[in-house]
Amino acid sequence: MTITWHANGTMEYGTSEAPLPQPDAYGMAGYSMGGKMGRVGGHTLYARSLALRDSAGEEAVVCIVDLMCPSLALFEAVAAKSGVAKERLILAGTHTHTAPGHYYADSFYRVFAQPVRPDSLLKTNVAWIDELADAIVKGVKAARTALRPGVVGVGQKDCFGHARNRSEPPFEANPEALTWASAGSPAAVAPAGLDASQKRLDPRVTCIAARPTGAGDAAAFAFYACHATALGPKQETYHRDWPGYAVGAVETAHPGGVVAALGLGCAGDVTPLPPGEEEGPAQGEVLAQAVGTAVGGVVAELLTNLPASTTPLMLKIAAGALIPGPAHPWDVGYPILFGAEDGRTEILGSVLREGMRKRPGTQPPGDTQWPKRSVLPLLQRFLRGVGLAPSPWHPVHRLQLGTHVFLTVPGEPTTVAGRRVELAALAALAGVSSASLIGYAGDYAGYYTTPEEYQHQHYEGAHTLYGEPTLALLRDALLNLPPMPPP
Repeated sequence: MTITWHANGTMEYGTSEAPLPQPDAYGMAGYSMGGKMGRVGGHTLYARSLALRDSAGEEAVVCIVDLMCPSLALFEAVAAKSGVAKERLILAGTHTHTAPGHYYADSFYRVFAQPVRPDSLLKTNVAWIDELADAIVKGVKAARTALRPGVVGVGQKDCFGHARNRSEPPFEANPEALTWASAGSPAAVAPAGLDASQKRLDPRVTCIAARPTGAGDAAAFAFYACHATALGPKQETYHRDWPGYAVGAVETAHPGGVVAALGLGCAGDVTPLPPGEEEGPAQGEVLAQAVGTAVGGVVAELLTNLPASTTPLMLKIAAGALIPGPAHPWDVGYPILFGAEDGRTEILGSVLREGMRKRPGTQPPGDTQWPKRSVLPLLQRFLRGVGLAPSPWHPVHRLQLGTHVFLTVPGEPTTVAGRRVELAALAALAGVSSASLIGYAGDYAGYYTTPEEYQHQHYEGAHTLYGEPTLALLRDALLNLPPMPPP
């Protein structure tokens, strides 16, 4: 499992890490209404920012925050307060399920993403969104102020054996499953002896690594596909989960100074739970530390091996919106009330299960949600008049460094769904020879599954908001972004 460098060259970069506020008695986002109210413990949550500027003056900022996922309201507040155009700001979450929520403006996730707080149920908690945004903005501004010359590269190396696919029947329904471990596919060099479920994922750690030509901290902003649910729903205090331990491993390996951050890629159907384990008895600090140390070790190795260069590395940024529109109404299915094995909600657990869908039959014309069994009629009986809905639009970005392009997803792409978007980008975008996804970025709009996976209606399919066409809507939005005006 060797390192591959997809891009490498000189440009200016700046880094920062800013602590996030941690209010007591705010619901931890990620385990829905069945989760816990959080409290302050021994772990600090951070916003880590990486500002980039090439020799032509093209700029972008990547900010990874220790939150379940940004919301559209938080993204817009950070852009407005920081002075960074929305088109040039990528705000992504580590997807830790043990950080405060209640920063959603849309009514659906405001109600259901975390345990209820009266001041965040029927109206947006604007004061909390502003407080959280102010902390993130402080870091974004500091990173831009700290711009200095350096060498920047995009490298990849595999990390197997610390995550597995938790939704194997939907994965196996994809044609790609037959060749997933073959030459040219992500799991081609999987070690012998791994459980089959540990091969059915994207093992690549993708890292933006940077080293200054003079004084200053190095940088390692990396992405790996595994849910940040190693701690499990019994965790009582705010915590960064395994991404926090990954950052710690990078910092230990580079004591000379480094700002490291760990975001997620195509982790929608990937869990840190060991093979064969259901409902999380292994969850806790030991599991989080094991996963984080392994992934962080790969990131540290990538930074150590960043090649020298004197050739300028050029940057391109493009941005737009995923707007489903009236032709693709949103809906959720019954399995979301049961939850995934990383954190079962126990809501109606005796009668709900994954895979609940409509009985075989003919799909009604225009029904893009078929065969999802809708839970909306039940919800609407309890929440009539609230105007239940996700955000009206979701930000998407393309960040190209040299010939590598990062594509952002406002939610949770599954393994094969992400691979299809990656290959579509390689086929459609000129000047691109490699691609990878940044999940949990800009906003939260549920899951992105393939049409084959969607038909199974596991948790991921049931939480694919805009029905079977959701992945196609995302792909088209990413590949048809308007060009950016010159800086």
